[in-house]
Order: sequence, then structure tokens, then C-alpha cells
Amino acid sequence: MPVFTSSAAQGHPNLIDLMTTDRVGASEFYAGLFGWEYFSVPMPGASPLITATQGGERVAVISEEPVFLVEEGVPPQWQVYLQVDDLATAAGRIEAAGGTILAPFATHMGSTQILVAEDPCGAAVSFRNVVGDGDTRVEDEPGALGWLELVAEDYESTFDFYREIAGLGTTTMPMGDGQPAYTLFTAGTESVAGAWPPTSPGTHPHWRVYFEVENLDATLAIARSLGAELADDPAAAPGVGRWAVLNDPQGAEFALLQPE
Repeated sequence: MPVFTSSAAQGHPNLIDLMTTDRVGASEFYAGLFGWEYFSVPMPGASPLITATQGGERVAVISEEPVFLVEEGVPPQWQVYLQVDDLATAAGRIEAAGGTILAPFATHMGSTQILVAEDPCGAAVSFRNVVGDGDTRVEDEPGALGWLELVAEDYESTFDFYREIAGLGTTTMPMGDGQPAYTLFTAGTESVAGAWPPTSPGTHPHWRVYFEVENLDATLAIARSLGAELADDPAAAPGVGRWAVLNDPQGAEFALLQPE
């Protein structure tokens, strides 16, 4: 099972967080879907943070959606955190790079530094750095994070922002069948995320989380039996695999990916 430390290169994902209105219901859904197990971490002045694990290592966290987002009608959502080694400096560059600070740079629990922002196209994104050792996560295994994707009509407007704040470059990958090329965000020589326009007009810009699965059809059947709804028909691409986008029972979008 691949296990990664938070000392990954600048720009790599180092945490995914489900902000939801029903943490118990969401925990039961993802446990039934992926076999996740959980433990709680007390948070000063807030509800405990639920950490989802697989094989004893973290795959995600589940937190309470902030009241102001609920009041604004924002549905539950998966939040993406990217590694930034110098968050204090990055905080001073957000607005100049075309972004907006949603939650200022702060240190949590003595060692975790977090900054929440909105990129130039309007997608929320978090930047995170853990000081010291001991922060581990699982990726690229069934039931764990398999891919990230910025879904937005004008995703090109974010390229300078992510290069300036997280050190990400971009490259493209042909998709065939007359489709536009797929954009890849890169950290050094490694592809860490993608960018693609939404299939439905009017979709609010956001980061989409893909969970790896061994059998897409079988996992889809389980997800739907647990209350998830299919948001888009399953799709496929040569060299990538098959995937499907769903909404969990609380309304948070996520995707399943069966790699080729």
C-alpha cells in the first residue's frame, strides 16, 4: 500500500477534507463504500475532526461544514489541500496572483499551517504545510485518492495563480475524438492534477476528488445502494481508464476512477 509523507514536493496534494452537514451519515456511507475506519481528533472551539483511515493510515478527514456556507446554500463538498512549503510568503501573494483569501494563514494544533483561498476562476482551494514529521496519507490504492481535477469553464485563468502560489506548471495531453486537449498540473516532472471544463453549463468552479476503484460498475452499484446519485454517465479515455461522477447522500460531489 503506497503511503506518502507530507514532505512531498511543493504543489502535491497532502489532504482531502469532506465538509458535510451530516458527519455520521457521511462516515457510514464511505465506510460502506470503501471500508474506511475512523478515529476522532478534538478541535479547540469546534466539533471533533473525523479522520478516515485505510490500513491504519489516513485517507481523508470529515469535518462539519461551516454554518455560513450552509446559510449561503453551499452544498457539502470535498476540499483539496496542496502542499506549500512557505505559507507565510504565499499568503502575501494570493491577491496579486488574482485570488481571494477566504481564511487567513494560521497555525493549527501547533504544527499544521493552513491557508484557504479562492482561485481566479472562483474555485475554493486550501494550501497546507505540516512542520515536522509524522503526517502520512494513502494514495493510489482502491478506496483512496486517485486523482484531482479542477472543473471550470475558464480554468486557463488559474495557471499563473497555481504557478505563483504552489509552484505548479502545466502541460497538455491529447484526448482524441475531436475533444480539446486535457490540461495537467505538474510538480517538477510529476503530474499531480488535471483541469477540464464542466459537462453541465453553469457548474460552479470546483476541485473534483477521484477515488480509485478496482471495478467501476460494481462500486457504482454499491454507491447507489447506499444512497448516492449518479451525476454524469460513466465515461472512458484511452490510457486513463473509466470513471463516473456521483453525489453522496448529503450532496457532496465525488468521482470513482478505475485506472486502465
